[in-house]
Amino acid sequence: QVVAIIDTGVDKNHPFFSRKVVAEACFADPAGGNTSYCPEGAAQSFAPGSGAPCPDFGIICWHGTHVAGIAAGNYGVLTGSTGGIAPDAGVIAIQVFQSACSTCSRFAYDSDILAALDHVYSLRTTYSIASVNLSLGGDLYTSSCDAALPAYKTIIDNLRDAGIATVAAAGN
Repeated sequence: QVVAIIDTGVDKNHPFFSRKVVAEACFADPAGGNTSYCPEGAAQSFAPGSGAPCPDFGIICWHGTHVAGIAAGNYGVLTGSTGGIAPDAGVIAIQVFQSACSTCSRFAYDSDILAALDHVYSLRTTYSIASVNLSLGGDLYTSSCDAALPAYKTIIDNLRDAGIATVAAAGN
């Protein structure tokens, strides 16, 4: 089984992920002078290293690695009895953040997140994908948001029909 992590990227060289990252991608089409964190500033990339964390030592760029560790980190790295929820799972690392250095904020556009979800769906026959994780923050809703975000509903329905659970953080 494999879990897809759509976030700020995953440090595949961290001992938590030794030989776990099976695929990488980046979707960060820069808008309005923003900086893409994809290799060479591309709008998207599937090359090795594409799923690496955004290049900032601030905590936000390590969020994806943290989330991936919770999901699938190897046991025995921190202590013999700590590791991820699914320590035998592989990881698909997808980086979707970009930077607006006028404010030096980091964020992900819906269009990039949707492209990443579509990419996960496209990999469904290549990997046995159990879930896709979205711990991204964003708008607050007090009821169903299907009508407000129909493109998300469509791709998440497609993922569900393919047996891939979409896990979205609540209150993040």
